[in-house]
Amino acid sequence: MIVLEFILGIFIAYLYIAFGRKHSVGLFTFLLGIGLLVASIGYEGSLNRFIKWGIPSALLIFGAVNIRQCNVKLLSYLGAASYSIYLIQVFTIPAFYKFAPSYMPGIDNDLMALSCLFFSIAAGAFTYSFIENPITNYTRRYFVRLSTSTKTFNRTL
Repeated sequence: MIVLEFILGIFIAYLYIAFGRKHSVGLFTFLLGIGLLVASIGYEGSLNRFIKWGIPSALLIFGAVNIRQCNVKLLSYLGAASYSIYLIQVFTIPAFYKFAPSYMPGIDNDLMALSCLFFSIAAGAFTYSFIENPITNYTRRYFVRLSTSTKTFNRTL
């Protein structure tokens, strides 16, 4: 069934390439996707994964692609930190599920997943701020100095 979710992603990309952004539907589909995902929390019915999470997620992504861009500092920061969040989640998710049950006994699985999401985002943001960003800035300064000294060296030849 996960292949159907992948196909929805391809379809969203096709719509974007073929028709561009449609701001008039962006906010509605974004909020609809969020609403359906929130409504699925705690739902114990027999819906399969594609219906329960695939379609609402696709609506959320379609809406996000079509919504007007905003300049919110927190969202810009999370966008800049997204690669660190992506890299660190491989470690934070297993660690969270190993240790969290002892600190949050009896918590609902959906709330556990939501807590894990926030934990992974916080760990990725920490990694971005204190590891990735300083290394990137140092590397940029180093290569700017290196390219400047190379230009100076080439001029003297």
